[in-house]
Amino acid sequence: MKESLSFEFDQEQRRVFSSDGHGASILASWLGSDNPGLEDPYEDIESHAQEKRPFAYHGMGNNTGIYQFENYVFVRSETDRLEEMQVLMTAEQVRSLLAAYDAFWKGDHRPTTVDVEYIATGKEAKTQFEKLAGRKIGKPRVCAWLDREKAAEAAAKGGA
Repeated sequence: MKESLSFEFDQEQRRVFSSDGHGASILASWLGSDNPGLEDPYEDIESHAQEKRPFAYHGMGNNTGIYQFENYVFVRSETDRLEEMQVLMTAEQVRSLLAAYDAFWKGDHRPTTVDVEYIATGKEAKTQFEKLAGRKIGKPRVCAWLDREKAAEAAAKGGA
């Protein structure tokens, strides 16, 4: 699948991203809020793919969880219940996106549009990743925490 993602700076020199689909939207969110420096995620994803290590969770930044199994990378919002906010990519597709963003960031900051390729988005992305990794990854982390808090509150009030 392919979508477009645009990088630019507004009048106050803040990064602004726009996209034409759900897959590119979560990637824009990841780059825009979680990923001002590219060295760490690039190195984490690259070394993991090269070493063909099994499952890894690269952590949750401001909003986005990055999961990896060998050469497959699953990116999702960890605060959003919307299944559309997830995408499955190869490590090569992530490297290409990070390289384009890095060129924009280190360049003259002219508005730039790049085509983003990925394998799947939404529920299908999660299903395919879980099948490849041979494990379930569950609900987005913040949503799971909120569900546990609500259950504890209900139990404290004599509810279920």
